[in-house]
Amino acid sequence: MASLTSMAPTMALAGGLLQAGGNYEAGQAAAAQGNYQRRANLQAAGQQMAAGERGAYFDTKQANLLASRALAVASASGGGGDPSVLRVIGDIKGEGAYRSALSIYQGEAAAQQMETEGEMARFEGRNRRLGANFAAAGSLLEGGARAARFGTYG
Repeated sequence: MASLTSMAPTMALAGGLLQAGGNYEAGQAAAAQGNYQRRANLQAAGQQMAAGERGAYFDTKQANLLASRALAVASASGGGGDPSVLRVIGDIKGEGAYRSALSIYQGEAAAQQMETEGEMARFEGRNRRLGANFAAAGSLLEGGARAARFGTYG
């Protein structure tokens, strides 16, 4: 059976290869996780946009119902065409338009934040993969150097 000293160069080289393989796989996993997070954030961004649009629809609907109710009450009392009533109805519709636009803006802002976070996750995953690739190359060189050192001094 071979002595441990004679096997040391082979073991050093094998250890370097295993460490390099582990670093490489860790980098690939980090990149995949970053890409997955980006896709999840893009989906969430779409949902934020839809929520903003849905909120805008309900804000407009509520303003229209309130304006209709105000006109009906004013008409029932004989003041349906009064300028002050029309001004109040205009204010109600204006507030509804403002709230609707605000809902759209909030949905878009939340979606943009989600998209940015997704891009950052992908960027981070790519950087972690690059770092792991350099670590893998370093492990290979280190394993080779240890193997040579053991071969020379073993």
